[in-house]
Amino acid sequence: MNNHQGERTLYKIVNQFSKTLKMFNLSTSDARLFAFLYFNKTPLTLDEMSDALGKSKTSVNTSARNLVDANLANRVWRKGIRKDLYQANPDLFQSLMDASVSRWINFTAEQRDSLEELRKSLQNNEADKSLDTPLQRIIEFHHDIEDSFQKLK
Repeated sequence: MNNHQGERTLYKIVNQFSKTLKMFNLSTSDARLFAFLYFNKTPLTLDEMSDALGKSKTSVNTSARNLVDANLANRVWRKGIRKDLYQANPDLFQSLMDASVSRWINFTAEQRDSLEELRKSLQNNEADKSLDTPLQRIIEFHHDIEDSFQKLK
């Protein structure tokens, strides 16, 4: 297989794999960059990623930061190279699950906190007190979800 054909095959794989990665709430750009990094054996600079994907350096930089924040990629150091290098976290399943579970925990906690604030406001309003019991069950449901996600972590 010649290099050009190998490159086309790689991009087909990256495009298909990035569709799966979107299921984990990654943007299209982030998913494509992660898939591309995952198949590269060596860490890449922003310039290399930008050239390979045909994206602006700013766009690639944003996606790279998003991937590092989600622990899906790492910034690595190489002696003699002054530019930042990025590499996909090789533990694919664990990385994606950790990022998703953390996001679910944060979202559930935010929802629970919002519902608890609503419940406090209901306690001051006699007309809305009938909503207290169902609301409490919903808050408990959010606690249960959060506990379940914590166990997955």
